Amino acid sequence: MDLLLTSTDTKERLLAVSVPAAGLAMWLAQDNGHGLVACYGFVLGTALLPVARRLPHPPTPAAAVPAGGPSRARARR
Repeated sequence: MDLLLTSTDTKERLLAVSVPAAGLAMWLAQDNGHGLVACYGFVLGTALLPVARRLPHPPTPAAAVPAGGPSRARARR
């Protein structure tokens, strides 16, 4: 959900919207519960996003993490 709200790249935003849309389509067309779970995850992420932003150290988007991951970046300091 955060990608949908913060990204300026149209491709990334369309990809973020396509996950719950594809999940709903799969659920309706095939009666496949996995599609519904994808939608639940999207809704849960939307509900938790305001809480996560109030944390003392909010989650960092994956695109902003250095190539070695957060632990290696701290070790270099």
